[in-house]
Amino acid sequence: QLTGVDEMLYRLFKPFLWRFLSSSNPLVRTNASIFFFSAFPIQDPNMPRQELDETLQKQFDIILDLIMDPSPQVRNISITSTFKLISTFWDFLPAHVRKSLLTKLVSDLAFDANSTAVRVSVVNGLARLLENNQSHQTLETLLPYLCNHIHDNSEQVRTALVDLLIKVKHLNTRISFWNIVPVEHLLARIELDSSPLVLKIVALLMSSFLPVEKSGDIQLTQVFTMLSNSSLTVARKFYSYVHCYLTPVQIVTFINLIAVSLKKGI
Repeated sequence: QLTGVDEMLYRLFKPFLWRFLSSSNPLVRTNASIFFFSAFPIQDPNMPRQELDETLQKQFDIILDLIMDPSPQVRNISITSTFKLISTFWDFLPAHVRKSLLTKLVSDLAFDANSTAVRVSVVNGLARLLENNQSHQTLETLLPYLCNHIHDNSEQVRTALVDLLIKVKHLNTRISFWNIVPVEHLLARIELDSSPLVLKIVALLMSSFLPVEKSGDIQLTQVFTMLSNSSLTVARKFYSYVHCYLTPVQIVTFINLIAVSLKKGI
């Protein structure tokens, strides 16, 4: 940062920003929150240590107020910005502040019955936070709270959660996607959801129920596992979509594997 920028921003924002953040007009609060998050932390490095700590604590309290704002628009913008802030300033934020913010986001706002957009923002924010490796230990505990979002009334929320699970699967983390949403819940959605979302679920579960990189015996075992853990309708629908993720050679090989097994009477 350039010398003097923090001091200048603090001096410019101080006369009006705090007042606008508590305005009775949600549009004013929305615009003020955008300025607030873009400039965070707003501080004068030259102020005494105690005053600096009080200024930062005031801003932490403001963030909590903004993500719980009565206006869905303010909540939505603030949630997205808060996840970005937590990811960017992970080391700067005190541990108790991170815990307080994440607990509020996951325990309360992820279940905001009044706004689908808010629920989506929380799930998307958690997916973004996964990009910070320092967050993984914390998220390993928090993400399972989203389990029932796979059955959310909104397909937008369900899609956001499946996207998060796919991200968890592909990242080199200590988190397993099946510990967030059990496989049986994902299989149940295959029968109920629309094709675009089913395709994502199939992509997520491909390596579990059609591990083409494994031997034929293992592939057959996983087919039987699928049949024992779901209905015939779900299994039929799952395998009707797998061709989207296989090469022609892999498709022919799998069909031949099934045909030979049936011929042997397995």
